[in-house]
Order: sequence, then C-alpha cells, then structure tokens
Amino acid sequence: MAKKIKPVIATDADAPENLWGKLLSYWLGAAGLLITLAFFVHTRDSAQIKIFLMRAAAAGAAGLLLCGLYCRAAKIFTLDNFRKLLPFAALFIYVLLSYFCLPHFLGRWNNFIYFLCCAAVFAAAAFGCGPRGLQCIISFVIAAAGAAFGYGLLQIINNYLIAGADPLFWTDFFGKRIFSTSSNPNFFADFCLFALVMITARFLQTRDKKLLILLALGLINIFFTESKGAWLALGACAAVFAPLYLGRFGDFYARHKTRAAALALAALLAVGGLSLYYGLKRARSFDFRVYTWRAALEMFAEKPAFGRGAGSFFIEYARFKKPQIFYIENRHDMQTAHAENYYLETLCTLGAAGFALFAWAAFALARGVYKKLRKYDFRAADARQKRRAFLLLAYTMALSSIYIHNFVDISLYLPSTGYFAALFAGAVFNLTCGPSANDAEDSALPPRAPRRVSLLFRVCAFAACAGFAVSAALILKSFAGMTDGLGAARPLMFFLCWLFALATAAGGIFIFAAAVLKSGRVIPCIILCAACALVYFAWGCMKAGHYAAVAGTLAASGDFGGAAIYYGRAIKEDRFNNSLYQSRALMFARRLDMTRANKPSDGDGPEQILNDYERAERDFAAARKLNPQEPLLYYNLGTLELETAQKNGRQELLTAARENFLAALALDPVFENIYFQLANVELARDNPRAARAWLQKYIDGPAGVQEEYLQRHRANAEAAQHLKRIAAISGPLHGPS
Repeated sequence: MAKKIKPVIATDADAPENLWGKLLSYWLGAAGLLITLAFFVHTRDSAQIKIFLMRAAAAGAAGLLLCGLYCRAAKIFTLDNFRKLLPFAALFIYVLLSYFCLPHFLGRWNNFIYFLCCAAVFAAAAFGCGPRGLQCIISFVIAAAGAAFGYGLLQIINNYLIAGADPLFWTDFFGKRIFSTSSNPNFFADFCLFALVMITARFLQTRDKKLLILLALGLINIFFTESKGAWLALGACAAVFAPLYLGRFGDFYARHKTRAAALALAALLAVGGLSLYYGLKRARSFDFRVYTWRAALEMFAEKPAFGRGAGSFFIEYARFKKPQIFYIENRHDMQTAHAENYYLETLCTLGAAGFALFAWAAFALARGVYKKLRKYDFRAADARQKRRAFLLLAYTMALSSIYIHNFVDISLYLPSTGYFAALFAGAVFNLTCGPSANDAEDSALPPRAPRRVSLLFRVCAFAACAGFAVSAALILKSFAGMTDGLGAARPLMFFLCWLFALATAAGGIFIFAAAVLKSGRVIPCIILCAACALVYFAWGCMKAGHYAAVAGTLAASGDFGGAAIYYGRAIKEDRFNNSLYQSRALMFARRLDMTRANKPSDGDGPEQILNDYERAERDFAAARKLNPQEPLLYYNLGTLELETAQKNGRQELLTAARENFLAALALDPVFENIYFQLANVELARDNPRAARAWLQKYIDGPAGVQEEYLQRHRANAEAAQHLKRIAAISGPLHGPS
C-alpha cells in the first residue's frame, strides 16, 4: 500500500490574505522600516545601504507578487484591469522608451534601475495586498517613525542640551539641524511629513492616545530640521484634508464650527510664520532654488516636446547651471543633480508629452479616491467601511504630503522617500481600483482539494531554501569585511550594524522559505530563486561603495597598487558609475608611472601594454562616455595633459590641455583653478600676454554675477600672486592685481 503523503496546504480557506498577501505586506512593510533606519558602516552617508535595500525590496516584492498571482490563478489580464491601468501603463512605456531611445542610457543606468524598482513596488502594493496587509504596512511605518523620531530627539538633546549625548559621530554634520536616520534634514523632514499624516489617520480611527505622543515628537523633529518646505507642505496637507475629514468623517465640525475655524486659522498662521522664519534664516537656500529653477526652465525650453530622457537631468543640467550656484554651493563638482522641484524636473526630462502622461496618471488616481470617498457616509457606514475609509484617507494623505513637499524638494529621487511614494501610490490604487476596492469583508478564496507533495517539489524546495541561506551567508561574509576594524573603533556602531544585518537576513530567509514551503508548487520555487539572485546582484552596489571608500583611503596613504585593486573591484560591481572611473584616473595621474607594462590589477586588458598616463586617459574617456557634461572631468584631464607635457617634454599635449580647460570653463565659469591652468598653458607656450589675459578675466569675473560674488575674485591672493609672477616676465600690469 502506497504511503499517504500529507498535503502542504490542507485548505485554501485562509490563503489570499494570510499567505501571499500577508507575506507580501510583511515584506513591503519591513523593507520600509529597514530603509528608514539603515545606516552606512564607515560614514554618515546612508545612500548605498538604502539603495541596496530598495533594490532588494523590489526584487523580493516582484517575486512574491508573481508567486501569489500564479498560485491563486488570478486573472489580471482583463479588459477592466486594462482600462484602470491604462494611464499608468502609458506612462511606464513612455519612460522606458525615453531611457532606451535617448542618449546617455548607460550613464542613466542606475536611475533606470531605480525606476524599475519603483514600478515593482507599486505593482506589488496595487495587486498583492489586501486591506489587512495595508493596515499592517501602516503599522510598520508607525514603528519606523517611533525609532526615527526617538533618534531625532537624541540629536536635539545632543545639539542643544547635553553635548555628547549622541554616541554616533555624524550628529553635527549639518550644524544644529537634525536629520535622524536620513542623510539630509530635508529628506528626514519629508519622512516626518508622511509619517505624521499616517499617525494622524490611525489616531482618528482608533483614538489611541499613545499616538499623540508620536505626533508631538514628529512636530518637534520637523521644527529642528529647520525645513521651511516641510512646514509649507504640512500646511497644504492640513488645508486639503482637515475639511475632508471634518466634513465627511467626523461630527466635531458640525458641533463646534467656531472652534474648528479658530484652530485652523491658528495652525495656518503658525505654519506661515515658521516657513517665513526659516526662509529668512537661510536666504541662500531660497536663492539656490530660484537659480536652479531658472536654469531648469531654460533646459526645458530647449527641448520642450519630449525632453532629454528620464534620469538625464544630472547629465544635461551642467550646460545650463548658473554661475551663482557654484558660489552658493562653494564647490566645483556637479553636486546639483536635481531641479529642486519634482514637476519641473519631470518637464525637463520627459518633456510636455511625458508630463501630460504623468498628470493623466495622477488625475486617474485622484479621481478614484474622490469617487471612493464620496460613497462613504461615515455616520451611516458599518465597521468595515469605516476601516476602508480611514485606510484610504491615510494612504492618500501620506502620498499627497510627499508630492506637495517635492514642489521644493528632491526626496522623491531618493530611496528614503521614493520607496514609500511608490508603495503608497500602489496602496491607493489597490483601495480604489484594485483587489481591495470592494467593500466586502476580507474573505478567502473558495477551498479547493488538498495538493499532494511531489518528489520534484521536495527537491526544488530544499534547493531553493538552501540557495536563500547561501546567498544570505555570502552577503554577510562580505558585510563582515566592511565592518572589519569597526568593533574596536566604534563598538556601538559595530553592534548596531550586525544587529541590523542579522535581523534583515533572518527575516528575508524566513519570508522566502515560508512562501516556498507553503506554496506546494515548483514554479514559485523557481520564481523566488530568481528573486533571490536579484537580491544578491543588488548587493553589488553596496560592495562597490565600500571598495571605492577603501580605494580612496589607500590612495590617500600612497598605496597606489592597493587602491588600483579596490577601484577595479568597485568598477566590476558598478560598471556604469562615472565617478569610479574618474577616481581611478586621478589615482593614476598622481602615481604617473610612465613605464609601459601589462597590469591586470590596474584594469589592463590581456594584450594592453600601458603606462599610467594612458591608463588615466582610458578611464577619463570611460567617464566622459557616461557623463560628457561634468566640468571637473575636463579640468582633471587637462591638468594631466599639462603636467605630462611639462615633465616629459610632450609639447603636443599643450593644445589638448587647453581644449579641455576651455571645455571645463564653459561649464564652470567661476572656478579659479581653470583660469590658473590656462595661464600655465600659455606660459608653457611662451605667451605671457595671453596668460595675463586669462588671470585678468578671472579677476573681472563672469558677466551677470552679483557684486558680492565678484569680490571673491578680486580678493583672491593666489590670482594676485600669479599676476605678479607674470609681470616679472612680461612687464607692468594694467588693471587690478
């Protein structure tokens, strides 16, 4: 008699929400929590770890969504779904075409991956979760808010009351402004915004007074971020949604109209006063945005119809960047990568056609929210309708706060906000048009016959779970190398890093393994193995950042051989990052060994016999291919050519150096070193009169710049010394010195 095989799933009575929807909601919510709280290991910059977590979250969410749709035999390719998704699908296809059909695609590769991640998170939230799962995600956001607000409060205490209260080492990087677990005060203010509106919605639903403490902490944190845009966004959100709640969902307004009006007026005056105060306190921030917007409008006007391609702003903006921006930033690299206004940047990159599609998708989402909320009469609604109404209100308020704040901010382009924007947009679609749109109580699919576990499934499930464990072990092994030496230098940071890493790995393995074992099918094993491979591939961006940091440290200490090895590893993990090629080229320029040899550790091919000058030129060429509009690239290449010409008597390089310096000057007309190097080129060509003319041009300053900025040119002691040196060669000077 054949042995009876136990079913993996005895019944599907609790399958939709309790298995795939539940696993997916835990995955999405936990990813948001981790992205919010993530720290980088050796520096205050948390960008790389957040980028990895977002990519991993998107890969896992896509895998779980596909498994859920397959196992439930969900019919998503229907005419009704096509009609609902048409605006979003049209925008998605348009953006894809703009990536592939317009120039510099490889330079925009990382932005392309970010876009795909946002699309995957949106789809997972839109089609994979049920109402209970969406409630669970809000709980994760509130938990993240509690931790972030708590650390923000510790930074406030450290900055204003007890110096040294914060044991971490970056707390004063922005002066007195706090940024908690984000890498920028404005990004943290954006998190505070959408967390506050979700906490408010949960409070309106539950009347849990503990949430009032979180609300107070959130407002305190926003105040000490000193973000005027956050207060403006908060005021705009309150103006839109307070009447909505009071008019349709509450009876307070009907009984206390005068008090409600007085409270609203007081709040409006407070928000306006705080915005004005911080605007006057940091006027340079206002000037920076105005000059950036002017440049962006000129950029849009040049190609208004279809734009320059999604993700191209940081490449193309250099040609339009105002000289005043360099003075305000006090830097000469391309630090400005966005337009400080999400909608203006969308116009620049996607053109009027792309912006129209974006507006269509936003209108479709807003129309769905309006139609859904209009159906609800809070006083007459039953319990489940009230839950759905508050759920929709929470996600709509949170999403709106992000998009309102991004009229004057760029946080939508960063994982710390972009992930949540995609998640919230998907949730709103889910509640208005997707699986959770109906008001019926959450229920399971009809039960079906138990499935027998085949030998093939047992083998595949074992292999999949082993693959998950091996992938996590490899990531942790690599992470151990990143934290090497951290335990002795910063024990608390070492403990937090490993606690975070182990919890993340364990949670990921648990969710993937549970999905495989409970599915009872082979296809989900294959899908989740592919998702796990993508997660491991995403770890490459984290390794690249670490290798680049190690290479920079080695190069600074004079260990050029070791630096070359680590730069090679970083480039292998992130081949389309132009800054890595530039950094390695600068390292070769510093070493400048003119002995020709084949060195695989320096990136040489099997048959390449190169010296350091040729290696530097090779890497500069690779960087220029990815981003041909970066002024420092041309300046550094020109400097290399000038120094090589002077040291090795290669006079033919002087012309190439001059051309590169002129290219850099066209992009950055205020960088004094470019003028000095042009003067040096003319001196090397035995033309002191032309050298003096370049120095005089710097002292006069570019046209159209305020007098306060021009004073920096006239007070530049180095320029005066160069002029005196040339005067000794070419005779008396004319003009200021």
